[in-house]
Amino acid sequence: MRNKLVIKVVETKTRTMIDKCLELTAYDAQYRIPWIVFDRDQVQGFDEIIKEAEDKGIQVGWSNPCFEIWMYAYFGSMPAIQDSWTCCSDFGRVYETKTGQKYSKADEQMYGKSTAEAGTV
Repeated sequence: MRNKLVIKVVETKTRTMIDKCLELTAYDAQYRIPWIVFDRDQVQGFDEIIKEAEDKGIQVGWSNPCFEIWMYAYFGSMPAIQDSWTCCSDFGRVYETKTGQKYSKADEQMYGKSTAEAGTV
């Protein structure tokens, strides 16, 4: 199956992902099980988007509202945090405690640093 999986990354508003997905599947028959995957943060009409996509035969995936929750899990816990702002700031404190480094969400090398540091923690 690995050689048959096709991933298209399309920059568009979440609301228009369904139409874009349907457009791509109409032009290329190889896309038999279409999916849309999007970031969950503050999406207006989240439940409606999912229902509309599913009604049109599109599978749906979405991220956790705070990517840092996965980093928390990497360091051994997965707390229930309601908003991404709190999640980020709380994780920053955990990250600094575990690694001795400041956490920056914008750091493109963060994952590599985290995995290297976690091995020594």
